[in-house]
Amino acid sequence: LELALGVMPGILGKKKELAWRIFMRTVTMGVLLGISIAIPYFGQVIDLVSAISTTVVFFMVPVFCYVKLLGWNRIPKYELLLCGVLAAIGGVACVWGLIDAIKSLQTAVQLGHG
Repeated sequence: LELALGVMPGILGKKKELAWRIFMRTVTMGVLLGISIAIPYFGQVIDLVSAISTTVVFFMVPVFCYVKLLGWNRIPKYELLLCGVLAAIGGVACVWGLIDAIKSLQTAVQLGHG
């Protein structure tokens, strides 16, 4: 994005580049603040999204990439078992976090807390 907008010290100069970066970060934070205020139950929705994405990114994606890169046939059986256990733990954590986030969202909606 910076390359497309020409925000580089060699093009704008150091002071203008710094001012542009500060301006863009301030605008970004303002937009995010507006979104968080406008959407009811924003915190609970973010909990729901992060319950799914965090466990998938930290537990499952590395395991699946490792197996895909090396291939099923080149990985020893004990490593495949360990990969399966890690993926299962990630799946359980994902479901557990999802259930907790849904309960939290339900409670907030029932009590009318935004």
